[in-house]
Amino acid sequence: MNKEVDSVKLELECLCEKFINILMKLKEKNIISEEEYKEYSSKKIEFLQN
Repeated sequence: MNKEVDSVKLELECLCEKFINILMKLKEKNIISEEEYKEYSSKKIEFLQN
């Protein structure tokens, strides 16, 4: 089961990185602000720490 947990954690980390990349693109296109970008990015960090 530990391997399964590690696998899921790795998948979540990859998804979070993709999410950050999408946020970055949205910020570059001025769809979201710098503040929103920072807020959503910090949520990713909180999520991964839990």
